[in-house]
Amino acid sequence: MTDFFKDVWDAIYAAPESVKGGGAAFFVAHIRSAYDNKEPQWSRRMLEAMLCGLLVVCTTSVVSYFFPSIPSGIGQCFGGIIGFLGVDKFRAYLDNRLEIKFK
Repeated sequence: MTDFFKDVWDAIYAAPESVKGGGAAFFVAHIRSAYDNKEPQWSRRMLEAMLCGLLVVCTTSVVSYFFPSIPSGIGQCFGGIIGFLGVDKFRAYLDNRLEIKFK
C-alpha cells in the first residue's frame, strides 16, 4: 500500500504547476461550498469545484503566456484564491472589470 501512495505523490510532484493549482482550487472550492452549505446538492458542489479548477488552469496558462517572468509556481496561489472566492465572485469581478474597460 505504501508503494501506491508513493506513486501518487510522485505523479502529483511531476504534474505541471497549472494542474497542481487546478487541483488546489478543486479541493478548496469543494471544502468551501460544503462549509458554507450554500450548495446542498453534492453534484452542484462538484460542478463548482470543477469550474474553479478549470478557471485556474486557464488563468495560469494566460498569465504564463503574457508574463513569462512570473514564477511557474504561482498556479497554486491562483488555485487557493479562486477556490476560496468561488466561481460567482470571480465572475462578478470579471464582469465589473470588463464592463469598465469596454465602456
